[in-house]
Amino acid sequence: MSDEVTGGAGSAGAAPWGAAGYAGGEERAEYPGGVEHPGGLEHPAPAEPVELVTIRDPAGRTRGSGFVADDRGTVLTAHEAVEGLERVVLHAPGERTWRTDAAEVTLLPELGLALVPSDGLGARPVPVAVRGTIPSGTYVRVPARGWRQARVLGAGADVGHTAGGRRMVLPATVELAIGTDGRDALLLGGEACGGPVLDAETGAVLAVLGTALTAERRSGNFAVPLRAAAAITPGGPLAALLERNGATVPGYGAELNLAGALELTATTVGSAFPPAARTGPEPVARPAIAAGLAAFTAGQDLVLGLVGDPGTGRTTALAALAADRARGPRPAPTLWLRGADLRADDTSLADAVTRALAEAVRIVTAGGAPAAAAREPAAEGTAERVARLAGAAGRALLVLLDAPEEMPPALAHRLAPWTVSTAAWLCGTGARLVVAARPEHWERAGALYPPELLHTPQRSAPRLPPALPVGDFTPAEADAARARLGVPAGAVREADARHPLTLGLLAGIRAAGVTEGRPTRDEVFAAHLDLLCLRVALRITTAARSSDTRPPGPGPDGGGAGLAGQADGGQAASGAWAEAPGPDGDRPTGSWSAADWSAGSWPGGDRSAGSSSGTDGSSPTWPGGHPSAPSRPGAGRPTGPRPGADPSGGPGTAGGGQPPGGVYGPGVRRLAARVAGRVHEAARRCLGPGQGQLDRAAFEELFPWRTGWASAVLTEGLLVPAGPGYRFAHEELSDWLQACHLDVPGALDSLVHSGPAVPGPPVPRHRIGPVLEALRRLPGAGKAEEQARLVDALNAFAQAPPGEVHPDRVWWAARLLRGALLSAPDATAHLPVLHALAEHVTRTGAQDFGGWFWNRLRLPESDRLDLLRRLLPSDHRYLEAAGRRLARAPQLVLSLLCAWFTDERRLRGRPGATVATAAQALLHTHRGLALDDLTEALVDAAHPRADELLAVLAEDEPSALSRAVDRWAHDERPGRRVAAAAYGLATAPHVRTPADRELLRYAAEALLARPGDLPLHGSALGMLLRDPQARARHLTDALECFRDPGRGSRLPASALVAALPVLPDPDAVFDALRARADGEVLRALAALTTPALARRAGDLVREHLARHPEDAPHAAAFVDRRLEQGPAAAPVLRPLVLGLLRTAPPPVRAALAGVLAPPGGEPGSALRAELAETLLREEPDPQVLGAFLTALAAATSARPEERTRELLRRTGRQLLRTPGGPEVFEQRIVELVRADPVFGALVARWLAESGAEAAALLGPGARRTVETLSRSAPDVT
Repeated sequence: MSDEVTGGAGSAGAAPWGAAGYAGGEERAEYPGGVEHPGGLEHPAPAEPVELVTIRDPAGRTRGSGFVADDRGTVLTAHEAVEGLERVVLHAPGERTWRTDAAEVTLLPELGLALVPSDGLGARPVPVAVRGTIPSGTYVRVPARGWRQARVLGAGADVGHTAGGRRMVLPATVELAIGTDGRDALLLGGEACGGPVLDAETGAVLAVLGTALTAERRSGNFAVPLRAAAAITPGGPLAALLERNGATVPGYGAELNLAGALELTATTVGSAFPPAARTGPEPVARPAIAAGLAAFTAGQDLVLGLVGDPGTGRTTALAALAADRARGPRPAPTLWLRGADLRADDTSLADAVTRALAEAVRIVTAGGAPAAAAREPAAEGTAERVARLAGAAGRALLVLLDAPEEMPPALAHRLAPWTVSTAAWLCGTGARLVVAARPEHWERAGALYPPELLHTPQRSAPRLPPALPVGDFTPAEADAARARLGVPAGAVREADARHPLTLGLLAGIRAAGVTEGRPTRDEVFAAHLDLLCLRVALRITTAARSSDTRPPGPGPDGGGAGLAGQADGGQAASGAWAEAPGPDGDRPTGSWSAADWSAGSWPGGDRSAGSSSGTDGSSPTWPGGHPSAPSRPGAGRPTGPRPGADPSGGPGTAGGGQPPGGVYGPGVRRLAARVAGRVHEAARRCLGPGQGQLDRAAFEELFPWRTGWASAVLTEGLLVPAGPGYRFAHEELSDWLQACHLDVPGALDSLVHSGPAVPGPPVPRHRIGPVLEALRRLPGAGKAEEQARLVDALNAFAQAPPGEVHPDRVWWAARLLRGALLSAPDATAHLPVLHALAEHVTRTGAQDFGGWFWNRLRLPESDRLDLLRRLLPSDHRYLEAAGRRLARAPQLVLSLLCAWFTDERRLRGRPGATVATAAQALLHTHRGLALDDLTEALVDAAHPRADELLAVLAEDEPSALSRAVDRWAHDERPGRRVAAAAYGLATAPHVRTPADRELLRYAAEALLARPGDLPLHGSALGMLLRDPQARARHLTDALECFRDPGRGSRLPASALVAALPVLPDPDAVFDALRARADGEVLRALAALTTPALARRAGDLVREHLARHPEDAPHAAAFVDRRLEQGPAAAPVLRPLVLGLLRTAPPPVRAALAGVLAPPGGEPGSALRAELAETLLREEPDPQVLGAFLTALAAATSARPEERTRELLRRTGRQLLRTPGGPEVFEQRIVELVRADPVFGALVARWLAESGAEAAALLGPGARRTVETLSRSAPDVT
């Protein structure tokens, strides 16, 4: 076999994989967010496959060689190269030297290897092959007086070496076949000893040569295979070294390792942020978003949605995440994709990942990797290899998919199967995915992922599948961003002061010298566009001057050669800029001198972004344009740069520099206007079919390469490549520009009212941005008309038969209306539309306009609360929205909620509840927010519902009512003093603290001190009777007031009765009660529970009924209340009621029957039933039994049906035994079954189940009525 020398000490050989190391100490470049892009990619290929490290003894004698194997500088060599040395001297090319004591060397005689520490000697680490075995016949390259080719014969048998005076057989060796000259070079102690054995195809290290290795009965050349040797001792030093090698020294192709995966994925991130995009300060930290992303990466879920509107910083958040993952001792692979990187025929995300890795290999190849190896990662299954490799290392591959809305339309229509395949690929490989999308895209796409794969953040985006929301800056973040960008507080209107893109663009405008005024977002966008158009014009001018006005030659795409390389030319020697060619090669005429920069003008003059000069320099007529293109308001406009100011922030640059003296050359201003015209034409064309991008042909038509226009707009970052076409760099600015040219009525007709004129795929929902922006810009009358049409469309859609209206039309109508109303700076002008919308929601229950929508409208609270009141009957959840407003501003909202007391509309799905009762409940639930303000709002309302709530508060919050009564008693307004008297009396029974009693005492005394408030004195005395300290002093006045109500002051009987248990002599009080006994007194006496007092109260009731039987209802109320006091009342109540049932006149007995028929509460149920049995057994009067039957029917639903039937039978039998009873029974049954459906259903079931018994009791008329009603009415029970 002959030798094949492929390189020597000075020969040029192909660079192996790993020539550009990932973590071998090379210098690295930073891209946005701090992600490191390997600077090694820019180095040319080294002259040799491996930079060998020569090993010598202290005397300078060569002992062998080795190679750097990790980022720490560890040199891997053969054991015999360092055995016996007290100090090891390492030499690398370039006269670099390192000395190491023998104690620091790790000897592995059992493997035939040694590890020598160093500082790396500036040599590139070499990747070690990942394969575990080396097949026979593998071609390799070995350092033997130059790099020679050899072949692996197979594993060595009984191969060993002598170490420490004894022979050791190595567990893993391979035998090499090499030519004669090569064998001669492999002499004991030569440079070949410890040299690496490289795979001839990939350049990775397979083994280490051992010139002292011998077999027992044959000679040969042997080497130690590294992977097999490391497998002998899995936790040993060699295994640790190879693990570091795989993590820090990139290998590619068949030898792809973790470091290679890290470098390839890092290249995709670096490519997303070219050097031109890496200017400016670091983005401000956003802790909430960073915490949400960290929670996802630390968890086990596979998919996270990052959702936000354009301009809020989705891409910046992704870049920060990529930067965080690239830092630290264990960097994790992060791969960047945009929706434009997807293709129409992709079956899953894996296809795009594979293409991105192939492109990364192409970039890495340009940095020195061999072309043969560069082809490997593009092979099928590369994405799976990278993902599984990262997963095996415990550093899962994370794919960042930014702006998935840019995917091709054909793929967007196949989103469901693509998502299913992507989810399967993620599950199969362990890779993870973050999708940064607009809400409109995630609304559909997020719902397609299996729920178990989605990560649910702690604060998820509302009304969407689980996602992490990205919005405007918080106040603290906005302050930090302004400080970092150099934007002072107050430099932008308040509505846009926390908008990330607005602040970023404003910083660039201010850096160009435009610093005055307080612009809005629209004005910032317009100024940014003006500035970029001026800079593009200057670049075109500079390129034309640099080319010496000669026509450019043909470029690679058949257009122009491109002037991107000439765009950064210097200033003209004459001090004036050369005339620049127009987009088609023609040159403009005219000039733009310092006089053109007048005070108060912006770059390009006083024109709006939507009305820039056309391509010919005249006033534009935009193709397909609309007369509603916006004009930038003059108010608040910053002052433009004066002559001599540098719009780019740097002198003499094509990116905005000025000529000497600050005078622009001929035609620059006109050229800037023409650039603006072409930019607007590009925006108009983006409105066409597709995803809002500009195809390559349209781009080259508008911005030819031949004349430098394409280079200029791309260099300035106005447009950027996106898949097969181009897009505007800022999505929100793109929407803003496209809105200038949208025909709103036509767009709404196509999207909502009539549907598309030409059949085809629907307009993607994420294209809502330009439509919303154009709708926002309509003048007031036109905007109101279009919004009203949208409400009418929603009403028509709701009434249409199911399936007749395409869901997209409903979606567009609701979202456009919602977005337009939410974006209004003052929605008061849209109240008619809001009222109509509220009516639509109330009627249809539409879910697109929940409480959050009404809370976000910019409205006065009175109008907002009125809208919520209108909406409440349709859904009780609108009460939660009102509750949030109440929690935010209780003092303001309390009185507005009290206005709801007049609305008695019923709530859907809440039996018995009305708007008024809901307001009561809400105020009571949130009473703790501002109790004192609540009492004032209620007393101001002067409504029965307010009085009811105040009565409840008197019991639940006596301290607050005590304070209120004290305030009202000292108020000069008569109405307040009336309220003090009423609610002081209601509060007095519930006070528990001396402080509250003292407040009520002061209030009562204040009322008594006003002679003009004589009607209130009775209530004031009642309050004092509840006060132990004041009761004795005021008892005489209270009795006098009670006996003589004719004075105009009336003391409530309840107040006098309440004082009885604590008075030493109650006789005077009973005399007063007896003297003025009436219905009020009878009801008040029921509060007496002390046996002696209760007995005297019963006697007083009996005596009063004997004289005034017309007060029987009040006596019945007395009995009912006493029954609820339980068995303790029986000794007094039983004889009283039995006596009345047997001796009282029929009206009294009928009133008592109405009390005994209902079941009542548990405490008095037994006594009530006992007394009812007595009535049914002994009562002879049909009218009394009829009253019992009426009360029995009214309480049907309050007792078991069997008990009601039993009482019905008993009542019927008793009536049949009395004269005139049958007629009364039949008549009452007919009336009751007609009036009460529940009772009617019970009688019908009784008649059906117990026909004979029921027929015997019911008359024929009653039976017919019951049967008729049972057939015509449903069973309501």
